[in-house]
Amino acid sequence: MSQPKLKHEIVSSHIETLIRAGELSPGDALPSEQELAEELDVSRGTVRKALSDLQLRNLVRTDRGRGSFVTFHNRRLDDRKGWAEALSSTGSEIVTSTVSIRRLKEAAVEDPSAQEFVEIVRIRTLPSGTVISLETSLVPAVGPVAKVPDNGLIDGSLTATLECAGLCAEHGEQWVDVVALDPQAAHTLRRPAGCSFMRITRTTKDAEGNLVEHVTSLLDPDHFRFRHVF
Repeated sequence: MSQPKLKHEIVSSHIETLIRAGELSPGDALPSEQELAEELDVSRGTVRKALSDLQLRNLVRTDRGRGSFVTFHNRRLDDRKGWAEALSSTGSEIVTSTVSIRRLKEAAVEDPSAQEFVEIVRIRTLPSGTVISLETSLVPAVGPVAKVPDNGLIDGSLTATLECAGLCAEHGEQWVDVVALDPQAAHTLRRPAGCSFMRITRTTKDAEGNLVEHVTSLLDPDHFRFRHVF
């Protein structure tokens, strides 16, 4: 005979059921410990233990003083070492493919120190074949970067190539908005033209203020969300 579940196990099972059923979506805030305790007729200590169990299983994340947030299928991405590593850290099997690499004499970004640029266009695809992102990176054609159109990226990584070229980001700025896909982007992403995608435009510079990378990412909102905690 199986032993009856402990109270905190009943609470964690209840919350997990809501998550997997889609009643709690990625990024949604859970009720407070007090609200859960009153709703389920248990102590706050029991709720705290249940949340701890869910946290260990990467179903929720608890931010002290900021509530608990669902992270199922929406784990936080730390892209300081590149998107490929950030995505792999979530356990996702995502394939990165290069669409095109070309040299540019002029670019829609200011950088007095650069005489030439290299544009790298890549897509990321799920095992199902769904393309979830289209990224266009613009970097100064210096050192190993200048050879990328002929030799490709070092170890297939833009981050590794930038590091070998001595291009190290010290600061930058980022914009987030939503755009309708133009016909060219829609074709690459295999979506209807006019489909809404999240767009992140990010510019990073080195300690002297010279350009390191200007990247525009089109992200499928079914798989990516922008989250601000305050």
